[in-house]
Amino acid sequence: MIKLENLSVGHQSTCLESLNIGFTKSEITLFLGSNGIGKSCLLNTMCGSLSPLAGRVNGLSSDLYERSREISYCYQSSLQDSLMTVKDYLSLISPFRDNLYGDFVKMMGVEKLLNQSIGMISGGEKQRVKILSCLLQDSKMILLDEPTNSLDPFYVDQLIACLKILKKSDCMIILATHDLNFAIKIGDRFIGFKDKTSLFDCTLESLIHNQTLDSLFEKKFEWYKNSNGDYSLC
Repeated sequence: MIKLENLSVGHQSTCLESLNIGFTKSEITLFLGSNGIGKSCLLNTMCGSLSPLAGRVNGLSSDLYERSREISYCYQSSLQDSLMTVKDYLSLISPFRDNLYGDFVKMMGVEKLLNQSIGMISGGEKQRVKILSCLLQDSKMILLDEPTNSLDPFYVDQLIACLKILKKSDCMIILATHDLNFAIKIGDRFIGFKDKTSLFDCTLESLIHNQTLDSLFEKKFEWYKNSNGDYSLC
């Protein structure tokens, strides 16, 4: 288990404080909350790029090099332009899930981009390459910050399929997102942050029946269930 113990995070001021949350393998957790509440700040603290204001992250190395191998992090900002080809960029990943390379390259639509330079591909294509590089790192925890930004609906579904494969391989997967319909398609567990703390930590069933999203975003949501039994909301 990886556990946040009395963890407080922020830059010059506290965004989230006194968090006590544990994460286990083969689970997909969604961080939800309004803009600026601290979701990205928490992910940055977990991966080690930001120091905690108080408390600690247990179950991960305190050495930043070792932690970078334990955690694969897809940050929110765009992939920077470069003359490097996509193939060479992906070759920098370490440690590497070579057994999934061919499948994931095809699923994320990167096969035709491999010999192109990063500076010559579109924003949506850069997002897919960035996500792919995260998924191919052989780490025990995957952190994704707003991964559906700039993705076409087809590739949102492909991302979901990739994450379900990784879940079966015992990964801990944590995503921060504002794409609520994406969240309810993929999530096993939902943690909502408000007023510097966690407002709820629940399953999809509880999320639906207790109307917890209404309190989190101060908006009345309507839930719909299709013929396949899948939920969506508006």
